[in-house]
Amino acid sequence: MSQTDLARELGLTQSAVSDRLRGRTPLREPELRAIADFLAVPVEQLLEAPAPTLAEVAS
Repeated sequence: MSQTDLARELGLTQSAVSDRLRGRTPLREPELRAIADFLAVPVEQLLEAPAPTLAEVAS
């Protein structure tokens, strides 16, 4: 899946999707739900904190 694919699904430009993924523009709830539907995952999974990297665990 590319940002272009996601943008098409959300009805946004690729630039707008990029801004949301980089945290420049907050995601709105309907967008978050649409992303979860597109990825076939629960919304909660998108909100989980990422697992620490090996470097973070080792330090």
